[in-house]
Amino acid sequence: PRDVDLLVVGDADLRAVRRACQPVQGSLRVEINPIVLTVAEWNATPPDPFVAQLKSQPLVPVPVNRT
Repeated sequence: PRDVDLLVVGDADLRAVRRACQPVQGSLRVEINPIVLTVAEWNATPPDPFVAQLKSQPLVPVPVNRT
């Protein structure tokens, strides 16, 4: 792929997520497009149309190492 869309759900700073993606972008040679949503935004009823579209497509959970 030319790029990877990365969805982060939780209390994360978008700038910090972008910084964390930089070394991966370099090693994989693909652009990473991070999106940060709060848990409330992800679980809202009814969902935002953008969130509804995300939820309708395949998602790949990525485990987080919180050390």
